[in-house]
This record gives sequence, structure tokens and C-alpha cells, in this order.
Amino acid sequence: MDDKQLEKMLHDMKDDYNKLPEYTNTKTVMHTIFSRKNTKWRRLLPTVAVIAGMLLFMIVALPYLNDDQQGDREAEYLKLYYQQKKEAFRKELGIESVESFREVKQAEQLVEQFALMNQSGEFERIKSEIDYLFTPPKQAIEQLNKAGESIGKNFEFGFKMTDMEYSLQIYMMELFEKYALTNQEQKNLIEAQHDLKSFTGPSEVKAFLELLYEQGFVLKAEEFESPAIKVQMDYFWIIGNNERLKNMEWFERYLELVETKIDLYAPGIDNKHEIPWDEFDTILLEIEDLFKDYPEAKNVLFEETYLQNVIHWYLEGYIEAGAYSYPATLNQDARDELLHFVNEHMDSKYWEIVNGAVVLYEANDWKKTDHLQLWGLTNKLSLFFDDKFEGLQLKDIHEVNGWPILSSTPKTYIEYVEEQDVSLLEKLSSMEIISLYFYAVEKEAEEDVHALVTNLDFNLNEVNAKGLVYIIRTDHATHHETYQLIGQDNHNIQAEVQLSKEGNMWKISSVELYH
Repeated sequence: MDDKQLEKMLHDMKDDYNKLPEYTNTKTVMHTIFSRKNTKWRRLLPTVAVIAGMLLFMIVALPYLNDDQQGDREAEYLKLYYQQKKEAFRKELGIESVESFREVKQAEQLVEQFALMNQSGEFERIKSEIDYLFTPPKQAIEQLNKAGESIGKNFEFGFKMTDMEYSLQIYMMELFEKYALTNQEQKNLIEAQHDLKSFTGPSEVKAFLELLYEQGFVLKAEEFESPAIKVQMDYFWIIGNNERLKNMEWFERYLELVETKIDLYAPGIDNKHEIPWDEFDTILLEIEDLFKDYPEAKNVLFEETYLQNVIHWYLEGYIEAGAYSYPATLNQDARDELLHFVNEHMDSKYWEIVNGAVVLYEANDWKKTDHLQLWGLTNKLSLFFDDKFEGLQLKDIHEVNGWPILSSTPKTYIEYVEEQDVSLLEKLSSMEIISLYFYAVEKEAEEDVHALVTNLDFNLNEVNAKGLVYIIRTDHATHHETYQLIGQDNHNIQAEVQLSKEGNMWKISSVELYH
């Protein structure tokens, strides 16, 4: 039976059914029709079996074939998409080739990986990654401004600038090799980048300089290395294109400060303005005055710029007395400068750190012997600018530099476990009690000390002690002390621990966990 006969038979059945009156028993009529056609259906069975087999094949096999075909189509599409985006990227940058760019190599690897893995579910993600890689900094910063998002806190933008800086450095070296530019000709580009109309060098080099200007990069001198110059992200470009900053009433005041006194590229001792170290306090105090006049400026500038790092380097250069030379002895002028700050600026955020340096110097007859001691002071600077820790004093900060929290703790723990002598614990300070308890918790042996050093039914297992960076004493009295346990992420407070003096021993009396 051919297809036409089968079609006619099915049509007859449908026609017979449609002609039935409403009161007819349709089940009986259909039985009669099938009986009448019975001999024809016997001849039809082989054909029906073939059709059923084909349907089964389509149900079971075609999805796999379709997935493979779809994966192949998506892989081919991604290749074309990659080429299209790469060319648009090159045109946007305005240069002859981008083949050596890190962004191109990363995008190419993504496309190749997709073709090998053939994972259809990854298509949109990889396509999005290609979009990100081939979005130039100028477009990226415009998108962030339009969305009202932070630029300084956007890690993707930071990574983009870093990757582009690397790519442009490689491309620049290719140009230097292609046109055989001497060291002096390379250095001349530092001035030429600010006067492109007068530049008479190769057109490719000029296009490169235009690219730097448009996309937020600048050439800086590189001493004692080859090439003689290097590509750096232009901090002024980032600041000038940050709409959040530009809309602040104090923006011009900040901009004047960074243009005339602050070196964003080499802050501190090696600053380009050649401001001597004994004038760094003036810069630091001007920044602090800005924060006092405009309290919101601190958080905005710390989020959107590198100002917090800049302050760190100027303060470190100041307490180092302008030189990282060891061993050395501070002369009388340097001593007088630091002592003057301590005596005249007791209300400054920097006072605790400068005074801490003076204390170290005086204890060592004004000799510099260990840079790590001074570095440890400036490393705590961010805490003094954190509103969570008003009235903070240097003596109340314990920096957690390793495990256990205090290096003396393992010896104390072993002695107590062996001797079971409570008097050993009575000699411990409140901080030593905290360190001992955390040490026992980490060893899963807190029962050894729990009953003795606490009077509560609790456990500090929920606090990641190895993730702590600071333990800060916030309340200090003869028989009562409070500590905040500080984690890495934005000085988040993980827990607050209160201790009370019971007899001769400090005991943990209260714990509040923060989530």
C-alpha cells in the first residue's frame, strides 16, 4: 500500500466518524468500520511498523544529533563572533593589529575550549566573556557611569585596566623593535604624548599615543631598564572620567591637591614633585582637613581612588625620616620634626602612628634597626580612618600575623595539660586567655580549658580564628575587658568577646557573634 492509499483510508475513517448523528453509539460504529477494513490493515502492518520504528528513532536519537549539531553551530558562531568583536576592538583602539594583546589570546582560548568541550550550556557565558574582553576601557567606564556603579570598587574594571596596561606594553615594544627607536627616541615620547599635533614620527606610533590618551594610559620613564619607558594607567584619566567624583562639591579641592602636591604614581619618598619628607606632614594634614570639612569625602575617595594607599606611603616616608636606610641613626633635625608633630597634632588620625614611631626610636636611642617595626605601624593606618573604631589607640590593637594568635600559647597549653596547674592560667592576660581558648578549639580539645576559662555554655567554633587579622580591645577596666575580633573583609567584626576577672583569673563571660 502506498502513501496515497493510506491517506485515503484514514480520510474515509474520519469522514465516516464525522457523519455520525449525535445519538449514535460511536464505539459500535467504529468497531464495524475497523472490521470492514480489517483485511486492508493486515497488509498495512509492515508499513506501520516501519513508521513506528522511525518515530522511535526520532524520539531517542535525534535529540543527541540535534545537540551535536547545535554545539557545532554554536562553535562556528562563536568563531565568527570572536572575529567580529576582535575587529571592532581593533578599530576602536585605532591601531593596525591587536594580535599580541592579552585580551585577544584569552578570547581565542575561550573559543577553542568551547569547540573542544562542546558544552552548549556554556555558550552564553563565553559569549559574555568575549564581550567583556573586547570592551575598551573608555566604553567600560562609560557603562559604569551610566549604570551609576562605583568605578573604584569595580574589580572587573581594575582587572581590565591591568590587562590592557600589559597588552599596551607588549605592543609598544613591538613598535620600538619595528622602527628601531633608540632609548632617547623612546624617552622623547613622554613629552610627545602631550603634544600629538607636533609629533612627526611614524604614523603607527602616533596612533599608539592617541590610543593611550583615549583609553586612559600614559607613558612614564623607566630607569635602569629596557625599554626606557613604560605604559601605566592614567590615574588622572580615571578620576576625571568618574562621574561620581566630578559631582562632589569638594572634587576641585581634591583635584588641586593631587595635581600640586600628591604624586599618585610614586607617592612618598620618591615623589615627582620632589617634596622633602619633612613636609609630608603638611600633605597628610591637608587630606585630613578635607575629610573634616567634608566627612563624606573620606569614604568616597577611599572607594573610588587610591588615596588610602597614597596616605600610607606618605606617612611611612615621614616616620622613616625620608630614607629606607638600615642601620641608621636619626639626626637632630629629624628627631625634632617627629617630636614637633607629636606635640602639636595630638588630635590627628596620624598621631598614634607617629607617636608609636617616636616611642620605638627613643627606646633604641633614635636608631633605625628594623623596618618591619615601622611598617607594622603604618599597616594599621586604615583602622584609624574606620568609623567603627572611634577613639582607637595603638596599644589596643593586636595584629594577628600567624597561628596561634600568640606565639607563647602552645607552650602554655602543653604545660597546663601536663601539670593541670590552675595557677598557670592565673598568670595569663585577657588576650592570652582568648588565644589559649582558640588554640584549644582548633585542636578540638577545648574541653581541656573550657570550664576554666569560660563560665558560659558556648563554643567559638563559628569564628574562623585563622581568618582574623586584628583583635581590638574596645573596653578596658580593672576587672572587665571587651575585644572585637576583626576579619579581612573591610574590617568586618566577626565577634565581640567580653572577659571578667574572677578571683585571679580572666574568664570569657560573654560572646556575641556577628553574621
